[in-house]
Amino acid sequence: VGAPARRGGVSPAVVVAQPRGGLPAPASGHSVVVWRSISGAFQINIPVQADDEVRPYDENTLAIFKWRLSVMAAQDRWRPVLERYVSYIAERIDGLGGNSSAIPASQWGVLSPPRGEGTSGLRRCMSGKVVEIFYDCFGEFRGLRLERCDGEQIVETRRAGLERAVLWAFMNRVTVEVCERLGGGEVDELILQR
Repeated sequence: VGAPARRGGVSPAVVVAQPRGGLPAPASGHSVVVWRSISGAFQINIPVQADDEVRPYDENTLAIFKWRLSVMAAQDRWRPVLERYVSYIAERIDGLGGNSSAIPASQWGVLSPPRGEGTSGLRRCMSGKVVEIFYDCFGEFRGLRLERCDGEQIVETRRAGLERAVLWAFMNRVTVEVCERLGGGEVDELILQR
């Protein structure tokens, strides 16, 4: 089964079904209706993203896992598993045009330092409680208003899948940390803090 090449943001689906045929027609020459049914099926969704969207997250993950390997005991039974996963991520980064050997081991990754208020590197993080959720005229999720100790902040986002977590945080009055990319202003991460 093949799927056509797609641009980032499109998620093609591959549906595989096992048909089951009816009985063959009898030799007497009488016509018989042959029923067909599906005995089983499954669907595979293939999320597609552009290289420049995938690579920063893989680089961040690689930096953290390299650090984790550096503090892991040599005899730890999970070490071979983590080493294999690190090599897999490194190969992906290299395949996407990056340089995995240039990424240093870091407990905090390559995107940002320890969590907290302020800006650094590629993103800005802020903590607070969700006090309002915004939707456009079509009912699509478009952002939130975050109540912080120093005032309120409107965070605009079109990131798919974020609405459910924001709605849960709003209904349960949970403190969240929102990290957004500098320059683009797109929400990069939402952390429920309790």
